[in-house]
Amino acid sequence: MGTSTSSIRASYMGWITHHYIGRYKEPEWTATDVVIRANNYFKHIFRCGSGKDTYQEQPQVTQGFVKHLGLEAAVAAGLLGVRG
Repeated sequence: MGTSTSSIRASYMGWITHHYIGRYKEPEWTATDVVIRANNYFKHIFRCGSGKDTYQEQPQVTQGFVKHLGLEAAVAAGLLGVRG
């Protein structure tokens, strides 16, 4: 697979934004709901995450991204990794 880590990270952050605060947001989804769904989607598409069927780590986001979207609950639950 030729997809770069930075491209996957950007896509992951875009997916979360799109489904959490974007035009097609899912109003009933909490921060943890959107991250669980993003993680499942990216595990399936890019084989990101943990376990024997993956080849790379789950993408990490910035603290600013977490704060801007209000994703602190997902970080506290261990569902969303923050880099740096």
